[in-house]
Amino acid sequence: MTDCLRLKNDLRKSAKIMNDFYVETNLSANDYAKRIIEILNHLGMQTSDITIYLRQDRNALK
Repeated sequence: MTDCLRLKNDLRKSAKIMNDFYVETNLSANDYAKRIIEILNHLGMQTSDITIYLRQDRNALK
């Protein structure tokens, strides 16, 4: 997961998160999904432990 924290000049489109730490914001939906899975694994969680709703799907359960 450390690959998402880089020097600003190494990123295509960066966002500053603190001090001199930047993250890439030019990511695909698959890239975001991979990052979320990495975070869950790091926290010892399963993908089945959470539900993510997209803005268009807010009423999906109704």
